Amino acid sequence: MIKCKSYTANEKRAAIKHAEVYRTASAANKFEVNQRMIQKWVQTKEKLENCDRNKRAFRGKPAQYPEVEKKIKVWVLERRENNRALPEKALRKKAVQEAAANHPNFVASSQWYQNFLRRNDLSLRRRTSISQPLPENHLEKIRSFRSFVMEETRDIPTSNIGNFDEVPVPSDIVYEKTVNAKGDDCIKIDTTGHEKSNFTVVLVVTPSGEKLKPMTIFKKKLLPKRNFSPNVVIKVNDKGSMTEDIMKEWIEEVCKERLHYDTNSRNSLLIFDSARSHLTEGVREALQQSSKIAVIPGGLTRFLQPLDVSENKPFKDGLRQRCEDWMEDKENAEYTKGCRRKRCSYEKAAWIVSDCFNALSPNTIINGFNKALVNIPDEETQKYIHNFEVVEIGE
Repeated sequence: MIKCKSYTANEKRAAIKHAEVYRTASAANKFEVNQRMIQKWVQTKEKLENCDRNKRAFRGKPAQYPEVEKKIKVWVLERRENNRALPEKALRKKAVQEAAANHPNFVASSQWYQNFLRRNDLSLRRRTSISQPLPENHLEKIRSFRSFVMEETRDIPTSNIGNFDEVPVPSDIVYEKTVNAKGDDCIKIDTTGHEKSNFTVVLVVTPSGEKLKPMTIFKKKLLPKRNFSPNVVIKVNDKGSMTEDIMKEWIEEVCKERLHYDTNSRNSLLIFDSARSHLTEGVREALQQSSKIAVIPGGLTRFLQPLDVSENKPFKDGLRQRCEDWMEDKENAEYTKGCRRKRCSYEKAAWIVSDCFNALSPNTIINGFNKALVNIPDEETQKYIHNFEVVEIGE
């Protein structure tokens, strides 16, 4: 017996396209099927164009009450236009109400609900986080900022161009996904219970691949006397975040202490976002004594902040792995009187920050600057087009 062959939607699309140009007989001959099959595919052209390229057949019974389902779909789309939630129970209740007049025997069962979603290209989705909306004329603002940076850095060496960013880090920075046996209802990952307790890490990198000494800001009133890493500047305050005073201390203790520091402020440029602590008059005056500044337009850090583009993810991945290693170290673990695992000490956290930041490769940093300040983001996908002409930053 000759085995029947099935065709993917992508193959059917190709056959339809060939038939439209060279007629049905030619397409049937090329794809080794009869003409009736080609004609059948042409009739389902719209469905084939809107389905997955690897789908092979449209199986399943047609709707028993198509007019009811049509009204329900319109109702669903209207609610979603207004960003209203629509659980299964509400949809099934609405379907019964719509069918009551003409179809009193209609039952909106769970199986009907699943079939309704499948037939109408709908699915049950989890609420996603809302990203910051792009400002108007964002592409023009991106070009304008890049032109400004290119002009300002024309005579500045890459070692004196810096990108400054503050990274909030949870005290328990753990993996959100794990490999696990199928069927388990509860997927648990142990922590110390301090996921909502954050501290801030200040990172600065240059287009030459160099890294300035990181700063950590812990949520504490007094700085504890511990054996902190000499490669990290330690600060504390009530909120564990950047303030105007700490920003001024960073200028004196990190910016002016860097290897290639130039006393002429015209020979340096610092790029940072528009956080409030960066834009006070006192900070601007202190910065302008040591460097020119370039403030990234609001809402565009995802495109123009080199640390956001390439470095922050591998840095946080490193922190997660080190946190996981620390949690697995049962021999040196400390516990409270209630037998709960104590959180990572400030001293250990500072050493982990130092190690993870130092582990970032110079190539990753250089690529981050090229993506942020050279490559053009695609307006629709908001991803980068990598075949754009590369322009050197600085000397």
